[in-house]
Amino acid sequence: MRTTLARRLRNFLSLLIIATALSVNDVGHRCSERDLSWSLEPRRVLSLPPSCQHLDLSNTRLGDKELPSLVESLVPVRGLNELLLQRNRISDLQPLADFLPKANITVLHLSSNSIGDAGALALAKALADSRTTLLELHVANNDIGTFGATAMARALKHSSLETLSLSYNAVGVRPHRL
Repeated sequence: MRTTLARRLRNFLSLLIIATALSVNDVGHRCSERDLSWSLEPRRVLSLPPSCQHLDLSNTRLGDKELPSLVESLVPVRGLNELLLQRNRISDLQPLADFLPKANITVLHLSSNSIGDAGALALAKALADSRTTLLELHVANNDIGTFGATAMARALKHSSLETLSLSYNAVGVRPHRL
């Protein structure tokens, strides 16, 4: 109990100190989980510096419970161009997909999560929205099947996307029948 409370307090103080330093010094306009002392608290809203252009939360065990609060944290960060969320535990992309048309994100890395066809459909809907500014989308190794890949391909007609990485997915793979 004490160690958990001490760790949370240490995380909060680190976040406060680093967020203040970043907003005052504008250190490269890059933020990462090391800078923000990310911890897995589902309802925690991060205080990100408005000048943050690149946020890297890769390999932080971020999951579906934490994603809505992360998206809420991103709303005031209008300068965010790159969002890296690869190698996490995300399967429900709806909060992020709903946010994309309202954001200025041009590069999104979601590789090695578990978004599947449902996540691909949510992304396809966001891609089809003319307000979405994505130029690069990386969704490799996500168990996306033919259904999800087809939905994303159809959305490309209405999208400004220049790079789509779908490697290491289940596109075209048929289930085995016994």
